[in-house]
Amino acid sequence: MPRILTKILLVEDNPADAELIGEILAVASSFRFELFHAVRLKEAIALLARTSESDSQGLDVILLDLSLPDSTGIETLQQTLSAAPSLPVVVLTSLNDEEVAVEAVRSGAQDYLIKGELDWRLLVRAIRYAIERKQTLEALRKSEERFQKLATTLDVLVQHRTAQLQQALEFEGMVKRITDKVRDSLDRNQILQTAVNELATITGVKYSEAALYESSGTDNLVRPHYHATALKKDINEVFFTQITKNYAGIYQENLRRGENLLFCDATAKVAVLACPIRDEKGLLGALWLLHPQERGFEDLEVRMVQQVATTCAIALHQARLYQASLAQVEELERLNRIKDDFLSTISHELRTPVANIKMGVSMLQLLIPPLVSPSPNQHEPEDGLPPGVTLVPHLKVGGHLGTVDTDTSPLSNQKWDAATGRPATTSNSAESNGDKISTYFKILQEECDREIALIGDLLDLQRLDAGAFPLESIPLDLYQWIPHIIEPFQQRSVSQHLTLSLEIAPDLPIFYGDPGALSRIISELLENACKHSPPGERISFHAQITADGQLQLLASNSGVEIPPKYINHVFDKFYRIPSDDPWKLGGTGLGLALVQKLVAHLGGSIHVNSASEETVFIVQLPFSLGLK
Repeated sequence: MPRILTKILLVEDNPADAELIGEILAVASSFRFELFHAVRLKEAIALLARTSESDSQGLDVILLDLSLPDSTGIETLQQTLSAAPSLPVVVLTSLNDEEVAVEAVRSGAQDYLIKGELDWRLLVRAIRYAIERKQTLEALRKSEERFQKLATTLDVLVQHRTAQLQQALEFEGMVKRITDKVRDSLDRNQILQTAVNELATITGVKYSEAALYESSGTDNLVRPHYHATALKKDINEVFFTQITKNYAGIYQENLRRGENLLFCDATAKVAVLACPIRDEKGLLGALWLLHPQERGFEDLEVRMVQQVATTCAIALHQARLYQASLAQVEELERLNRIKDDFLSTISHELRTPVANIKMGVSMLQLLIPPLVSPSPNQHEPEDGLPPGVTLVPHLKVGGHLGTVDTDTSPLSNQKWDAATGRPATTSNSAESNGDKISTYFKILQEECDREIALIGDLLDLQRLDAGAFPLESIPLDLYQWIPHIIEPFQQRSVSQHLTLSLEIAPDLPIFYGDPGALSRIISELLENACKHSPPGERISFHAQITADGQLQLLASNSGVEIPPKYINHVFDKFYRIPSDDPWKLGGTGLGLALVQKLVAHLGGSIHVNSASEETVFIVQLPFSLGLK
């Protein structure tokens, strides 16, 4: 392996010392070197200038005498290092001055040698170590430079990334602010006005608008009416006439495909951005923004307009749903008002004739008894009718109001006298017919009462809805008063094979309220329980005070359970739980609706629980009613 040639620059003004150093180096047979000699510092600097590191003649080390004709001391070292900062320097001096040595090393020399103490081993070792240390230091310097460049680059990247993140954060914040403002409204015009105003503020555009498209076979541009800022008249005219007309076929096709449109119009000297507003059904419209041509649109601005367009599509969809639901609600309210007006009118119109019918039945009862209670000696018919016979149609007991059961009518099997053309009678038929007439009158009275009650319920509901239901505030001792309300249902429960239990807390305070309304609430709840309880089941009614000092009424019946899907409708007017025979239990579906209205009118609440084959209605009322 060939030995490496070391090129040495010796800066020494003493010829004897220079020759000695050359001879010492020559002794080292294993050390190949080439020695360059300069007497003055000026010569050395010139030589260094001629031999750069990249040159094949580049030097490897400098042996420097600090005492030269044109420079002395540490200044000599400093000038040398300045001329060749990458070369290692070994200082040579005839002085054994430790302070000078330390100062030289501190100033950049790799080593310090005393001329009188030199031998070839010491000199060669010093040269080699100086070169190695310098190379190590140079490598470290370059590594530090690379690290510094990397750190600088990384810092720039971090700053750039931080700026991007900050920009993205600001972008998200702006989009969120616009989104919140846009979604605050359910009015289409306000949604679009807010969008263009906010975009104009953030992007600084000269003009922005929102255009909606309406379909009539093809999509036609609806002239926009949403302006953030106004352009000069000539530019505005150019925008509408040239862009919306001359380029309509181009931009409409792009917008329908969901693509943004970004172009410059040389005539108007503006940059135009159009971003489609789309939903799942297709194109709804577009957001248009105009900048001066030299300004243009940045990517961030385009993304922001896209986000706002998406938000507008969602908000417009919500606005359409809201308007549709609002129209539906208004229509339902209108129909409900018509229904209420109809029921109120019909109720008023029916109340008087039904009351007159009832009065007529009562008057007939006063007049007819002499005809239906014949004496044993009665033989002649009165007013052309046989004794005990009255031509009254037979109403089927338990049937619907107004139906006639001709099969069971007393006239269906009646024998007729051919001579007189009148029904034939027997001596024992008068008493039987009188009983039937009494039954028919009873049916008439009961049905009249039922119709009057129905009409009364309708009118009461109408007054409750209008807030015109009259109430009184009378003190009631519920412990004594409630049993009188329950008594008719005790008798009814026995006839239906039901068990009715009553439990009233003895410590109930005096109740100040309307006895009629409270009686109606209790009666309707018990009526409902009796109607829906199968034979052999139990009905319970409890009156107690709650922890917060309210009156609580609980009406429960076993053996029946309301399906969950129906339980929210039990208080609806005219609602009856679906069944195979809807007429089996009768009723109009007004009772519980009336109870709920009365409870609310008295300032209370009612709810129902139904599970495990038991249904419980729970009413809570204040003891001192705030009349509503």
